[in-house]
Parts: sequence; structure tokens; C-alpha cells
Amino acid sequence: GGFIHSQWTAIPVVGNHEFQSLTRSTPKRLSVQWRPQFTLPVEKTLDSKLYETVYSVNYQDILIVVINSTDLLEEQTEYLKDKLSSSNAKWKIVTCHHSVFSPAKGRNFEYARKYWKPLFDKYGVDLVLNGHDHTYARGHIPVKSTDNDKLNFKTLYVTSVSGPKQYKLGLNQIKGYSSDGYKSDKLGEQTQFFQVISIENDQLIYTAYTATGNEYDRAVITKDFSSGIKTLK
Repeated sequence: GGFIHSQWTAIPVVGNHEFQSLTRSTPKRLSVQWRPQFTLPVEKTLDSKLYETVYSVNYQDILIVVINSTDLLEEQTEYLKDKLSSSNAKWKIVTCHHSVFSPAKGRNFEYARKYWKPLFDKYGVDLVLNGHDHTYARGHIPVKSTDNDKLNFKTLYVTSVSGPKQYKLGLNQIKGYSSDGYKSDKLGEQTQFFQVISIENDQLIYTAYTATGNEYDRAVITKDFSSGIKTLK
């Protein structure tokens, strides 16, 4: 990124490719190139290995929590709980590299579904953004599984890919997430995407575009801030 990082506001999320080992027999560690590239919040309560890879940002009425899904997951679970439970933000977004509901065939981030999803449910996380799987998937967790479950739902989950490397979808695997309450809304493969997210009063508007600028997917969350009830269109 070089000079771009000093000119554009960005919220970088560390992934598995930022971890390297010097030899085959040594454990992977965060690339020495990561921290010099950015100036990010340092969470002193966390292990120093997580500095500038786990942090939160408050922007107007939005809380954005960035998690390092590659290293020291248990320690981050307490951090995540603390940040989500103590925030009065109207909107809460969590992002990490690995997909909570992995759409790519053969991928499985069980730890996140077991330990992080309950926190997202409990503390009203609106949107979870993931990558890693080189495919596209959008789904949601309803409060109750009914024919009109989008009229009252918990969290919107998105996994996307912007680069040319692509994997195949694991359709049976995605169906299996129904045991976690997950409802699949939109899938895609062999396509590169970028997303635009805007917030206007009581609405969060999410739009996914192909690399050529064509709209591919769109979701609108409308929230009643007094009751916490969210609807999805």
C-alpha cells in the first residue's frame, strides 16, 4: 500500500497470509511488515502479539471491532465480549478474516460459531464481515425460524472475495449451518466483488458490486432503536 496508507482512512484486517514462518520447523508469526504499514489502536490489555491486529473504532454512531482470527482466539473472546457489552453505539459491526459461516467447500471456522456467534447474538451485532474463502455468501440469523424470519433477525453475515483467486462453494456445507440458525440469502462464485455500506438514520444499506461495477447483491437493515428489533430486505 505504501503512500496510500497515509492518504486514505482504512480499517485493515489481518489474515492468515500476514503470518509467516522463517523455517518449516518454526511457528508462524505476524509479518514484520504489518505494523510499520499502519498506525492502529494498540490494546494494552491484550498479548503484545495481538497489537494492531485486534482493535476497535468508534465512528459517529458505529462501533467497529476488528478481530485477529489467526492467533490467540481465546484471549480475543474476552476482549470481544467487553467491547460489545460496554458499547452504546447504535450500530455494531465485527470483522475478521476467516468466515464464521464458511461457504467454501471444506472450510470450517467452528471456534467462531461456538464462542463468538453467541456474543454477536447477545449484544446485538448487526453485521459481520469476513473474507478468506474466495467465494461470496450472505446470510442472516433470525430471532425465530419462520416464513417471515426477516421481519425480526439478529445478525447479517457476509463473506466476500475481491481478488482473482476463486474457490468452489460447498452447498451441502452451507445447508448444514441451519443447526446454528443460519439462513442463506445469496451465493456467488468465480466472481470478484467490492462492497459499499452506508448508514442513514435507522437503516444500514449494504450493496455488493462485481469488479466491473454491476450491482450483484443488496440488503437493507432497518432498526427500531427503542426495541432493538431489526428487519431485513
